Amino acid sequence: MAQARNLDNWKDMPIPGPQDDEVKEAAWGKVTPEAKFTPMWINRPKVTGNDVKLEILYCGICHSDLHRGLNDLGGAMYPIVPGHEMVGIVVEVGDQVTKVKVGDQAGIGCVADSCLNCGACQNGDEQYCEDWGY
Repeated sequence: MAQARNLDNWKDMPIPGPQDDEVKEAAWGKVTPEAKFTPMWINRPKVTGNDVKLEILYCGICHSDLHRGLNDLGGAMYPIVPGHEMVGIVVEVGDQVTKVKVGDQAGIGCVADSCLNCGACQNGDEQYCEDWGY
């Protein structure tokens, strides 16, 4: 098992360079199940299509995130950045986004990758998506 690293100088820590379709972002996560949550760099996909990027001001951390961070459920991959239900300011939108613009306040719930086309999604019940993006 990997040893926890000293992350006091996390901003200077190298991460693999982002791919052409990624950007480097700061996040709070864990490098091992035993480590404390610390700031770190991660690579995230660039904003495209229907994507919305937030400057995250608040993020919910619930028991399921803590269990995932501790690998209590098994199968966790480290480093890991758990968390969901974010609130912040829109800083970038994809070219197909029509409902929010840069500068708007927005929130993102725990449902992601719903197809938006099936019967459940068309009825506003994305949490019951019939063609979930996983």
